[in-house]
Amino acid sequence: MITQFRFMSRSRLFLTISGVAIVVSIAALLIGGLNLGIDYTSGTLFWLKFERDVMPDEIRQVLADPALADLKLGKGMIQRIGEQQFTLRVPSLQPDQQDRVMDALRAAFGRVSSRGVDQVDPRIGSELTRNALV
Repeated sequence: MITQFRFMSRSRLFLTISGVAIVVSIAALLIGGLNLGIDYTSGTLFWLKFERDVMPDEIRQVLADPALADLKLGKGMIQRIGEQQFTLRVPSLQPDQQDRVMDALRAAFGRVSSRGVDQVDPRIGSELTRNALV
């Protein structure tokens, strides 16, 4: 038994569905915008090593502490990069604000060492964004 499906007789239906999907996608981009990470905006990147094994949710709880609320760390991205090692990407912080974050982490977890702190400049972020879109 041979099954036949007449694709061409339904071409207008398929074109309509495709067109609606494209319009909805473009509208979603225009309304919601792109969710650009620290590499494309600007921000601070911490390289951290903990003395004990911790979970990303534990770090997230420390960052959500009301004492750090003015730093707006809620959008921070935490990524495990090794045993007891993490990167923490947050919005741009001044050196005194970076110290506050480190102090809060040390108060919660004991010995936390910083393997480095990198700043992504807004000019570099805008250049990366422009190059990515071109």
